[in-house]
Amino acid sequence: MDDAKLREVLTALLDEMRQSKIQISDVLAQRSEYAADIVELKASIDTTRRALDPEALGAHVADNIDEVMGESVQRFAKGIQLNFDAVKASLSASDKTSNAAQDIKDHTDKLNMERNALAAIARHLEERDKRSKWDW
Repeated sequence: MDDAKLREVLTALLDEMRQSKIQISDVLAQRSEYAADIVELKASIDTTRRALDPEALGAHVADNIDEVMGESVQRFAKGIQLNFDAVKASLSASDKTSNAAQDIKDHTDKLNMERNALAAIARHLEERDKRSKWDW
């Protein structure tokens, strides 16, 4: 392979790495925003819990969790897939790209864990609200 072709491939790989860093920064910023939204949602749930029907409350929490976390995870997964496709098309992936991919996977796992934890909280609230006050 001549130097010009190699330089072109390496330039494309470097550009993909820069775009991956930008995507990771964007996702981390979104994650911070979502964390603040989740805190606000929890405060709202705590203050209105007794005024709402337990089934309606559970549906509301489940809808919000799916909407907020689902769209974020889908966009994040699509970004990961595009990034991996671009890296596979190049000659070889560098160690930095491998580390970035692992970081992205770790962030995805953390988002999934947070989503599962919130779903468990919603189920717990539904179960608690279904019990009679005399069951305590």
